Amino acid sequence: MSKAYIVASNLVIEDGEILLVQEAKEHVEDKWNLPSGGINKGEDFEEAAKRECREETGLNIEAKTLNGVYVNQSDSHDMDVVVYCFNSKINSGTKEPEPIKNQEIKDAKFVPIEKVEDLDLRTEYILDAVKKSRSRIEHSKEVIKDYR
Repeated sequence: MSKAYIVASNLVIEDGEILLVQEAKEHVEDKWNLPSGGINKGEDFEEAAKRECREETGLNIEAKTLNGVYVNQSDSHDMDVVVYCFNSKINSGTKEPEPIKNQEIKDAKFVPIEKVEDLDLRTEYILDAVKKSRSRIEHSKEVIKDYR
């Protein structure tokens, strides 16, 4: 059995723009990604998505529906990365990202959807998630069962 790293991710689209973060970690430096990160022990997927977005962008979001589950090969480890991507909406407070710049994140901003393909993306699932969102393909969050 191979190991997997489980990630919660947020696709936030507001007024035709998508929320992205610019990575600072050496192996993915300057690449753009959705606000996302690993799920802590005992944390449910939706709470992890909310926490990661708040930590990386300063925005409070609500994970509305499941966009999809994506599997990628880790770019720094020999394991699969399983990404639970949520269609998320800004919940309250400011709608302007205030990135917590540190060793993981350089920047956060909204980018016009039509410009996403021109960016240096960390992973191609971002384009698939946008395509699903535009086609209104989504799933109930209740399909996620946590068997950890």
